[in-house]
Amino acid sequence: MPIPPAPTTIVFDLVTHPEAITPPYEYFVVFGLGAVLLAAIATFEWRRGRRPIRFLVFVVVWIMVAVYGGAVELSHVRKTRAKARSGTYQSVQGCLESFHPGKPYASKTVNADEVWSVGGERFQYGAGQGIFAWHRVETQGGAIHADSWVAVDFMRDEDDRRNDILRLAVRQHACPRAPDTLQLS
Repeated sequence: MPIPPAPTTIVFDLVTHPEAITPPYEYFVVFGLGAVLLAAIATFEWRRGRRPIRFLVFVVVWIMVAVYGGAVELSHVRKTRAKARSGTYQSVQGCLESFHPGKPYASKTVNADEVWSVGGERFQYGAGQGIFAWHRVETQGGAIHADSWVAVDFMRDEDDRRNDILRLAVRQHACPRAPDTLQLS
């Protein structure tokens, strides 16, 4: 690997602090409280003599999806912590090949995500995402810009089909400006 140009700044680092790799507990609380509320409503209706079968099916499906999603996320967190501790994550570095700035607001779609690539790897994240990995977009003070040199340590999340950034080192204004390949014409 080439030596990174000086001075680089490590702007994010979970590799040296793998205990900071945690699941999004706030989502667990929201989905768990939703399940409890839905189950309480179904129980209340059942006791009143109504038999809301469709609603009960919805409650069961909600609980199953919440449990499955939580289990998948916990498994990913465990694997990522283990890879961070053992140093078996992937790394790339260099000038950005493409860069599309993210929007400063959370969105339910990927249209507001920041997307960039280096060394043939694509990174995509958005404001307001509840993930442990780097996800601060440029428009919210993020460190990645179209002319940045970066060194990225990451792990592939196959469930969500994304690269989770575990460590990010940046040198600002060190490269030619990368094209915005997602820009709408």
